[in-house]
Amino acid sequence: MADQKLTALTETTSLDGTELFYVVEDPAGTPLSRKSLVSRIKDYILTGATFTGAVREAVVALTDAATIAIDASLGNIFKVTLGGNRTLGNPTNLVAGQKIVVRVKQDGTGSRTLAYDTKYRFGTDVTSPTLTTTAGKTDYLGFIYNADDDKLDCVAVAKGY
Repeated sequence: MADQKLTALTETTSLDGTELFYVVEDPAGTPLSRKSLVSRIKDYILTGATFTGAVREAVVALTDAATIAIDASLGNIFKVTLGGNRTLGNPTNLVAGQKIVVRVKQDGTGSRTLAYDTKYRFGTDVTSPTLTTTAGKTDYLGFIYNADDDKLDCVAVAKGY
């Protein structure tokens, strides 16, 4: 598909009720039929295509609650502002090897704590973090899903933003 032009008419996703439309044209500027487009995309993927440029992922807002629920099928980057001491719940719909980042912000009060449900696992290099307690500050938690052990391994913690 290197000879194709891919033009985004809108960059919103169907998650918010708006569809994502693309028009793909051949080098002469003629739009491709849906069947032709699907065939070319399959060929492109099966040949080990490399994507260049930025891949922009949506940040999924989580609902603050005693146990914060995460549906991993909705994305890979999540955010929540803590309104009290909370537990980060076990995500549903995880895929082997999936990487997720959780952006945790203290509310205007601060000093909120975060506990972790049973699927979260911490190692000797990246131990279970104590969040930044300053009001309005944000910490980032990075996890990779190990499907063999059914655990989310914490591989990164960045605090105090």
